[in-house]
Amino acid sequence: MATTPNNAIEFESQNDAASLSSTLASLRHWLRWLSLGIGLIGLSIALYLTYAKVTESATACPANATFDCEFVQHSYYSQIAGLPIVYIGLAGYLAIVAVLLLEWRVPFFTKRGPLIVFAMTFFGFLYSAFLTSTEAFTLHKWCLWCMGSATAMTALFIVSSVRAWRQFSAVPDDLLLEEALSDEE
Repeated sequence: MATTPNNAIEFESQNDAASLSSTLASLRHWLRWLSLGIGLIGLSIALYLTYAKVTESATACPANATFDCEFVQHSYYSQIAGLPIVYIGLAGYLAIVAVLLLEWRVPFFTKRGPLIVFAMTFFGFLYSAFLTSTEAFTLHKWCLWCMGSATAMTALFIVSSVRAWRQFSAVPDDLLLEEALSDEE
């Protein structure tokens, strides 16, 4: 059977549609990879601080007029009802990374993962802002590790905000493909 010019155009438009679908998928996934990378950085910081708390060892941090991690980590504000903040941070980062990993495997998290991560990072961001303001205005000392965790949570909040926005404002890929195919006709 000979290929007619119309069939050749249909074949090219199908290739273009597949290319468009592939491009959309890669754009959607790079934010998840970025979130996962930032989450792993935050998790690493939380693990280190938890290790230092459990072993009662000092963290690698300069102690001077501005920075004093030990002072900050042993202050009144480092616990909630006797529970060290580092445990809450570790649990938060573990939950965020777990949801990001489950987005690839579990349909529930595939659909709702960006919103769940947004909610967790929103509360993490607010609490990090409270702790950072406590360092600045109450303790007048800074902890580099705490600032690193706050920076990671802020970055996660920004990326998760973009992911949640894209999920709610996005046109489904099927509609974009149909539109691309109808434009070529």
